[in-house]
Amino acid sequence: MDVRKLVLIRSDEKHYVYLFVISILLVAWQYYGMSLNMVVIPDDTNADRVTVYSDFINGGRSDSRLRNEAGKLLLDCDLILSDTFAFCGVSIPLVAEGEKGMDMRKYSRMQIELEYISADNDTLLVYLINEEFSDDGSRLEKSNLWPVSPNKNSNTFLLRPDRFIVPSWWIFQNSRNGLNLEPDISNVTALRITTGDNTKARTVGLNIRHISFSGKWIASDDLYLGLLVAWLALILLHGLRTMHVLTVRFRQSKEQNKKLVKLNRFLRIQKNQYETMAKKDKLTGAWNRAGVRDLLESVLEDHKLHGIPCALLVIDVDNFKRINDEFGHDAGDRALSGLVKLINSYTRNKDTFARWGGEEFVLICPNTDLHAATTLAEILRQKVQTTKLLEERNITCSFGVAELEGEEIEVWFKRADEALYRAKAAGRNRVESA
Repeated sequence: MDVRKLVLIRSDEKHYVYLFVISILLVAWQYYGMSLNMVVIPDDTNADRVTVYSDFINGGRSDSRLRNEAGKLLLDCDLILSDTFAFCGVSIPLVAEGEKGMDMRKYSRMQIELEYISADNDTLLVYLINEEFSDDGSRLEKSNLWPVSPNKNSNTFLLRPDRFIVPSWWIFQNSRNGLNLEPDISNVTALRITTGDNTKARTVGLNIRHISFSGKWIASDDLYLGLLVAWLALILLHGLRTMHVLTVRFRQSKEQNKKLVKLNRFLRIQKNQYETMAKKDKLTGAWNRAGVRDLLESVLEDHKLHGIPCALLVIDVDNFKRINDEFGHDAGDRALSGLVKLINSYTRNKDTFARWGGEEFVLICPNTDLHAATTLAEILRQKVQTTKLLEERNITCSFGVAELEGEEIEVWFKRADEALYRAKAAGRNRVESA
């Protein structure tokens, strides 16, 4: 063994150490740092842009008053019943008018602190408004919703931006606008908080003290995916490099073995013996009995251990003696050679076609059951019948088909032969199965 090659292989292992250290540092940095924070309330830049959002947009009559005191939003609502659903709330823009919205997918948590003041229980509806465009190019606002149930007085809500849903009323109104009806927070322009499902006329006060978003510059899922890709790439590169080194060593060893073979008298004798035991039929190029011996043992073992099916087709050229008698042995040889080429052109690479003796052939089909083998035999029978293998006359074949059933090879072949005999007795040019 070449020590230099071993050193070359093992030197690559240092990259695993480097990547391991980098992975630990990135995971620790992601967990303890890499923080991304955005405070919406209190924020003096938002104070002048916050507006009341109420049923006034639908022709309602609710009265809402908004104040900003020391960075806190104070909303007083008199909800008055009318022909439209009564609600009130606030709309907080996250970007300036006309600017592209914010991608909120990088934030994993939204925190809201507020005081709910009312004699009646209610829900509050938190919306992330995503700007989208319909097929005709008109601008639309998608309402991504998270309902909360406030207690009277102080409340703190922790929400997940990626868990917001699209309310059914929005889907109903926009189902024909060519929009994606799934939640989308990739282009959020505003945040809204409104009263919820209580249908009474009532007075509600909201004191919004704090709204913020937090997340990581690199989300944990993205980080772990990136590290996984890096590890897989390193393993792949290391494997390819190792394979290359081993391939070079194998080729060198192979060349050395070739030289030894030429010089070794014993191996020359063995080589002559193997040449005398040729595994292919000289006339047709098909395998002979010696050539399929190992295959038969293999399919028998696979069937007994794993239940893998295997089918055997025994094929006999009809009236072959008459061909030799009428047209000569050269014509018979041409017929057999043409038959082998034809059968091989319609079989799979894993199928093995062999000349069993005279005009009899066998086709061994691993991983094939009786039904599939019978279908294949019928196809081959028709191809032989319709193909001009000899100028002098048409050639036909009879087929016997048997599936391996756990018995010994001899019994299997005997069942296939018996099926072949039935095909010939029934008039030849037929397929019979055992």
